[in-house]
Amino acid sequence: MKMSNKVYDFCKYLLMRFVPALVLLISTLGTIYKFDTEIIPLTIGAVATFLASILGISSYNYKKEGK
Repeated sequence: MKMSNKVYDFCKYLLMRFVPALVLLISTLGTIYKFDTEIIPLTIGAVATFLASILGISSYNYKKEGK
């Protein structure tokens, strides 16, 4: 299954801009309001890392096919 450029760009935006900002927001709010948020950012980070790896593989395969 091939991914369109629009979908790729959207996924890349989410993984590079939105997810880190979300993790920082959750962690900061946890510190401010004194509640434990350790597990939430770790879970989001693990899922984002997995998805970024898949996206990187997809990009590599796309570039390889173009040559």
